Amino acid sequence: MSQGLRILYAGEMRANSKSRMMANVFKALGHQVDVVNIYGADFLKNNKTLPLWARAYSKATRLFDYWPDFGDFNKRLLDKIQNHEYDIFWVTKSPCLRPDVLSRLASQHPQCKRVYFTTDDLLNKSHSSATLRKTWPLFDVVISTNPLNHETEDQKRLGLNNTLWENFFFDENLHSRQVLTESEKELYDVDVVFVGSFEEERASSLLALARAGVVVRVWGNFWPPNWKRKHPNLQIQFQDLAITEYVKALSGAKICLGFLRKANRDQVTGRSVEIPGVGGFLLTERTPIHLSMYVENEEAAFFSGDAELVEKVKYYLKEEALREQIAAKGHQKVHEHGYSFQKRLPKILERISN
Repeated sequence: MSQGLRILYAGEMRANSKSRMMANVFKALGHQVDVVNIYGADFLKNNKTLPLWARAYSKATRLFDYWPDFGDFNKRLLDKIQNHEYDIFWVTKSPCLRPDVLSRLASQHPQCKRVYFTTDDLLNKSHSSATLRKTWPLFDVVISTNPLNHETEDQKRLGLNNTLWENFFFDENLHSRQVLTESEKELYDVDVVFVGSFEEERASSLLALARAGVVVRVWGNFWPPNWKRKHPNLQIQFQDLAITEYVKALSGAKICLGFLRKANRDQVTGRSVEIPGVGGFLLTERTPIHLSMYVENEEAAFFSGDAELVEKVKYYLKEEALREQIAAKGHQKVHEHGYSFQKRLPKILERISN
């Protein structure tokens, strides 16, 4: 059943989104995929962010645990369900999803497997809504990349017994090392890079590096303007990177940093596999999941706290040969152990189809 499946795929289709990567991999694997973009082609032009008014409205409605349905997302899903047969209904995040869509699907197509996937903590309500949480028991399986969601305590709080843990993935086609041009080197040929949005704890750690004499270039959204003047060694670029530029940033840096989002109770993130996928040197926070994925100081490097972060950065900047050896072994690990969409998605489909 896992070959040539008819998949109704729902999620965000912006160019940088993991949801879009997954949909494209499903197609490349030979499945027939009907995609329903959460925002709709007419509402979200050119794969850019939501308009300012829509972001403000969304933020306001989330105070009431509600997520607005821009672009008639649920109606378009119901139309697909009414007019087509599917083997798999796969939803990635999609916080405005309503329970009646799942009920209609179960009624009209009881043989269709229903799968929910998220890279967020299921207990972090800022990434969901009251209506979305009502859909989770209606799925055959709820997949989360947060291992805590699959422990007994979380399952009791969530009221779920249908959860499955999956690690993060990288895309073998997109996350591959790039050779930089001379002009690109001016942007990306740096000692240390971090790509990610602002969060107080990680910002404090980066500032500690800067104060210790390390030049760090930072790309990402939501960095407060006053951080431009925090320290001359902290080079905040105040912009997100398209996937092609993101890969160049990882390709050009000597050390690529990974930080966990504490509000999400992260133990692993997309950077944990994307950086080695590109062939970069991964220095990230020490967690049980990271320690289970990589041999420390052989395939990746870890830190616990700012003092160790500063120590490790200064050490590995001086040890070029060792740094490149660790990066190469990390790259080999993620490919040989199948931490990619291309390797993991067929196994997930096989599992849920049986």
